[in-house]
Amino acid sequence: MARAPSVLTETAPIPGFAAAAGPSTCRTSRRISGVLIAIFIAAGGFSRGSEDLWRQVHFLVAAMAIPYLALGHGALLMRSLRLCWPMLLFVVLGLCVTVAEGALFERDTLKGLWYATRIPVYVSFGILLTVRMVSPGWITDVLLLAGAILAFHFLYMYYTDPNVADADRLYIRSQIGHGALASAFAIVLAFHKLFIEKKVGVLSGLLVVGAIIVMATSIILSDSRSHLYEPAILLLFIFGVIPSAWFGRTMALLFLIALAILTTPALQFFVAPGDLDRLSSALPDSLNELIAMERADDGEINTYWRGYETFNAFSLVTQQGYDSILFGLGLHGAVTIPNTPLDLGDPVTGAIPLFHNGFAFAYVRAGLLGIALFIWQHLVFASESKPLLRSRDPGTRFFGRLYCGLMMLMIIKIATTTGFLNYGEEGSTSCILLGLLIGFAWNICGGLTASPLVPAKSSKLPVSIG
Repeated sequence: MARAPSVLTETAPIPGFAAAAGPSTCRTSRRISGVLIAIFIAAGGFSRGSEDLWRQVHFLVAAMAIPYLALGHGALLMRSLRLCWPMLLFVVLGLCVTVAEGALFERDTLKGLWYATRIPVYVSFGILLTVRMVSPGWITDVLLLAGAILAFHFLYMYYTDPNVADADRLYIRSQIGHGALASAFAIVLAFHKLFIEKKVGVLSGLLVVGAIIVMATSIILSDSRSHLYEPAILLLFIFGVIPSAWFGRTMALLFLIALAILTTPALQFFVAPGDLDRLSSALPDSLNELIAMERADDGEINTYWRGYETFNAFSLVTQQGYDSILFGLGLHGAVTIPNTPLDLGDPVTGAIPLFHNGFAFAYVRAGLLGIALFIWQHLVFASESKPLLRSRDPGTRFFGRLYCGLMMLMIIKIATTTGFLNYGEEGSTSCILLGLLIGFAWNICGGLTASPLVPAKSSKLPVSIG
């Protein structure tokens, strides 16, 4: 008697998806590939401080791997690029301004091109990986391993640093590290490994629990507020505290608009200067530093640098006239700000090429049109979670909730670390994971017309999470 295909492993592929992950695939080869991918994801977090060279090499490896992964899957590559059309149009717009300014071959243009193309490159890289590895269990294993590698790397750097005993938070973050987003994802994915997939033996279960302890320790020692709330936001979606049904393009748009107003000088159109000062003094430092406004002295500038930086970035562009307001300064655009910390400014020019606030980056590079395209890209991504959320399989719905949590987390991070645009481990890890989940969702869509969704036998939950 023929067995119905499982939605997790045997759905008919869409055009561009080959049956490369079928039974004929060598299990050992797949495991080796998984280990290599985990090491590559973790490698995005091996650099410290302002070490751009390692990050650039990591980006180039991903970019050069795309043609190889796309062999025989040209349709999938084109679909991946169409998915990222807002950011690709952003790049074209920025390049047009740069060419008009005669700055095409400047060093800052190359850096701007690197920053702006990270989303299309890493997301496409993640999607193409699912051609060969479409199992969600594979995604879990890879992220668990990558998170554990980064956690061990941080702990090694921490305990071998001779100055760590007297180090403050700034020293730890700049010289040792500040935790890893991959570790935060891995802690959450361990829930899937232990309670949804439920294929963990005693030894592997102990290894997973040990990895969780190591990753949690690295996050705590790094004293990073963001890496403490990251698992919390993801878990709120996974356990249904924040219903994933609420999250879609409309909710994402409203949240993005509110964030753009609250964390940029646009807030001054809604709040009088005196009221803004009173609001700033009433907020805790963690929120006050996001308010984009002028600061009175060096102490305030240092404490509330993110908002001060954003204020100056928007002010510089606005002062250039209506053309710059609409189209920005081009991909080569950078902002020189007084009192810029040495680890933030460019070592050659002293100007800041990348900002903590993603809206500031978009405004400097491509103006108001750039901000609109940046927001639109998030809306395109937000609409890709439906196949995962609508599945009858609990394991698949888990990844749908994870997708929504990832999107909300990276939208929040636009105001603090530029979100998906982040040029460190946060940006590469989040975009690759997003690509993996989108590829998984597309593969499910390919099976919808061929057969009904059949829950996998190994995906029963002890309690319902949706």
